Amino acid sequence: MNPGQQIPRNALVWIILCLFTLVAPHAGRLPVWVLAVYLFAAAWRTMVYQGRWSFPGRLVKAGLTIASCVGIYLSYGSLIGLEPTIALLLTAFALKLIELHQRKDAYVLLFLGYFICITEFLFSQDLPMVAYALVNVILVTTALVALHRPGEHQFNRKTVRLASILVLQSLPLMLVLFFLFPRIGPLWTVPIKSHTARTGVSDFMRPGDISRLGKSDEVAFRVQFEGAIPPPSALYWRGLVFSRQEEGAWRSLRYYDIPPAERRQAPVATPGEPLSYRVIMEPTQQNWLYSLRYARSESPGVMSSADFLLFSPGVLEDERMYQVHSWPEAVLDPTLTDWRREMELRLPPGENPQALALARQLRAAAIDDAQLVDAVLAMFTEQPFGYTLEPPLLPVDNQVDAFLFDSRRGFCEHFASAFVTLMRAAGVPARVVAGYQGGEINPLNRTVIVHQFDAHAWAEVWLEGEGW
Repeated sequence: MNPGQQIPRNALVWIILCLFTLVAPHAGRLPVWVLAVYLFAAAWRTMVYQGRWSFPGRLVKAGLTIASCVGIYLSYGSLIGLEPTIALLLTAFALKLIELHQRKDAYVLLFLGYFICITEFLFSQDLPMVAYALVNVILVTTALVALHRPGEHQFNRKTVRLASILVLQSLPLMLVLFFLFPRIGPLWTVPIKSHTARTGVSDFMRPGDISRLGKSDEVAFRVQFEGAIPPPSALYWRGLVFSRQEEGAWRSLRYYDIPPAERRQAPVATPGEPLSYRVIMEPTQQNWLYSLRYARSESPGVMSSADFLLFSPGVLEDERMYQVHSWPEAVLDPTLTDWRREMELRLPPGENPQALALARQLRAAAIDDAQLVDAVLAMFTEQPFGYTLEPPLLPVDNQVDAFLFDSRRGFCEHFASAFVTLMRAAGVPARVVAGYQGGEINPLNRTVIVHQFDAHAWAEVWLEGEGW
C-alpha cells in the first residue's frame, strides 16, 4: 500500500470518536445488539491498528452483513421503514470501520457520517439536538482534516480549530440554500413507528373540542395526489358524520342504531374523472380514515360506511397508508328514506327554545330550502358573530341558545352545531361533518400535509334533487 494512502493514527482516533457520538442520539431507539456491534467494530479496528488482528476477509464481511440484516429484520419485523433503515445505516457505518484500508475508505465513512448527522433531525428538532448535531459536524470535519495532517497528536487543537472555521465558513452558504432551494417534501412516505397515539378528531363533538386541536401543530396525515392538487378551499377531509345530538354533544350513529335496510350504500353516479391520491395517517387509536367527498378505496383493510366514509376494521396503532379515488361532484343520497329523514331532523326535546323560534321565523320568510340556507349564512356574516380559538364556556343546557343570543363567539363546532340546529328546526335535514379542511400544499411534489390545527367541523344540508 502507498504510505501516502494510509490512514494516520490521529485521524483513526477521531473516526472512532465520531463512531460513538453519531450513534449516541439513536441509542434509545436501537436494539442492544447494534450498540454491541459498535463496541465490537471499535475493538477490532484498534486490534488491527496494533497489528494483533488482520482485516476481515470477504467471507467474514459477507457473514457480518447478512447477520446484521437478519438481526434488523428480527428486531423490527421488516427492513422497510424509517427506524429499520436508520438501524441498517448505523450498523453499516460501524462495520465499515473494520475494513478501513486507505484514505478513500475513510472518505466514504466520513461522508456517511455527515448523512447520519441529518438523521438525528428525523426524531427531534429541538435546540439541544441542533447544538449536538453541530458538534457532530465539527467532529466529522475534524476527522476529515486529520486525514490530511499525519504525524500530529490525535487531539491537536489546531486540527479542531481549522475544522470549526471550515464549518462556520459554510454557514452563509447554508443560509442561502435554505432560503433559495426549493422545498421538496420530507421523507413523508417512510413510516415512523410510534407508540404514542395522536387522538385528533373524536367520535363525538362538544363545544370547544375542535378549538383545542386548533392549537396543535402535530401532523394528522399526509396526502400525495397523482394529478393536480385541488385548491385549498376544496380540500374537505371527511372523517365522521354526526347525526345524533344528545347530552350536549353531537355523536355518530352507532351500527346497531341503523336498521339493516339502511346499512347499504345508495347508488351514486360518478360524474367526471376521479381525484386519485394516497393518504398516510398517523396512529390515532381510532378506526376512521379521512378522504375527500365520496371516496372509494381498494386498499387492504379499508372499508366504506353507508355514509360513504372510509374506516378500518381495527384501530390505527401504527401509520396506515391507503389509496383513494374521490368524486367531489357526486350527488350523495338524491332521495332520503323516511327513517333517514326522521333521523336528520331529530332534535333533543325541550332544548334551545329561542333557536327553535328563530328557525320558525326564518322558515316563514324563505321561499324554499335553498333561500333558508342563504338566510342563515347571511345572519352569521352580517351580525356580530366572532370566530375565536378561545370561545367562552357555554352552559350545559341550551348551548345553541347561549351561542346565538349571548356569547356569539365560537369556533367552527359552535357555528356548525347552531346551523344544523336551525336547519332541523326549520324542517331541513342537516348534519355535522367532522374532519379537516385544507392543509399545507407543496406543488412541487403534489403533496398536502394536514395538521391538527386544520381540524374542522362543518354542516351539510340535504336539498331535494341535490342530495347532501
